[in-house]
Amino acid sequence: MKQTERKKSMKIHRHAYGSRSAGARFGVVALLATVVVLGAGCDVTNPGPVQDEFLSDATTHPGLVRGAERGLLVGSARLFFAVATITREIFPGGDTNSHSPRLQYGALPSEETAPMWNPVQQARFIAEDALNRFADPDVVVDPELQAQAYIWAGYANKLLGENFCEVVFNGGPAEPSVNALLRAEQHFSDALAGAQTPDQTSAAYAGRAQARIEMNDWTGALADAAQVPDDFVLGINGDPAFVATRNFIAFANLNDNYRQYTYHYTYFFDDLGEGFGTGYYSNTGDPRVRWAIDPSVPVANASLAGFGNVPWSFDPDFPLDAPMVLATGTEMRLYEAEAILLNNPGNFAAAMTIINSVRAQFISDNDGMPLSPLAAANAEEAGTHLKNERLIDGHLRGDRLLDIRRWAGRDQTPGVHYFPDWGEMVSVFDDEPMGACFPIPDSERDLNSNLPPAG
Repeated sequence: MKQTERKKSMKIHRHAYGSRSAGARFGVVALLATVVVLGAGCDVTNPGPVQDEFLSDATTHPGLVRGAERGLLVGSARLFFAVATITREIFPGGDTNSHSPRLQYGALPSEETAPMWNPVQQARFIAEDALNRFADPDVVVDPELQAQAYIWAGYANKLLGENFCEVVFNGGPAEPSVNALLRAEQHFSDALAGAQTPDQTSAAYAGRAQARIEMNDWTGALADAAQVPDDFVLGINGDPAFVATRNFIAFANLNDNYRQYTYHYTYFFDDLGEGFGTGYYSNTGDPRVRWAIDPSVPVANASLAGFGNVPWSFDPDFPLDAPMVLATGTEMRLYEAEAILLNNPGNFAAAMTIINSVRAQFISDNDGMPLSPLAAANAEEAGTHLKNERLIDGHLRGDRLLDIRRWAGRDQTPGVHYFPDWGEMVSVFDDEPMGACFPIPDSERDLNSNLPPAG
């Protein structure tokens, strides 16, 4: 084991929130924004192409907003899966149906980013196109739908700005990724101005806080984060009735044809003698990173080149309708704790109080009690706890690449972050992705005359 040293629509309902499971959260239930992208059990006839003018009719507005939502569901799943693989939240099983060997080993190849880029760009375009239509004074708009469109436009732009080295808007030239973050910030501000429900307000504040963190506006981010309650969760539910809208990450490891990754050799798993794993889940029972093994299915369904058969472990409570979580209240609390460590490391005890307040909201699988508090003797230990808690609380949410990038460069948060040196087992594993971001996909370059060609 090596720790590298670096100085969550239209419909809202209540849902118990844990790792991805019901009953894990202590004392609260969270508001979860959900979407059923296509109506399961309904007979739908494709009417064929629709003339553009009819898309401004009020009867089409819900479909536009849901279309943006669908793009976010599909794109975030692909993006978060890739980020988890590259940043070693999960260990690749060798199956190349989702990721090539290059990506499994930690590279960010431009020939593989289209499945992440295209649906998120589609979500951004549909949401922003809807907002342009809604701005027509002759168009009657449901204000809640309008606010939701702003929210989805914000999250789509945020995902692009956080994860891609450059961005493109509607076939234009390459632009700095910060331009997508600035668009996200404005969309979230517009959503706040027109929010119709507390959940929309929280979703907009949370998204704007995330965007501002990436833009190094900690003051603005903290002001936004403070408005988000601890129990808030924004997620888009997968729909198992359709291949494109089921939870892609869950399907990849459900042993229904595929066992594409494992928890072995990660922070969450036990150290079985290889020098990796901390025994975190076994020791704490933290439901956010629950794993299990099945003795009758000991290995993943492929062989990892240079390694061989990969021992298989899985989350036993991660169904096809599990939400893709875009923001949470606990994430906001951890930003607050990190800000203390950045600006006033001598007050590390206050940061630990916040970290432990997050942990107390989850029930241990071991003893049915809230997770035990952590202790720190100094800012370095508190910072290490903070970085580990970010890994745990943000598991499979696409945060880790951004975190490693800013910790390795701009934000000299005390403490060390966990990054196992798998190169000790398989030499072809790439180095830690410090400063890394995803390139514009080759498919965009091939179709966009404003970009240099791929290759």
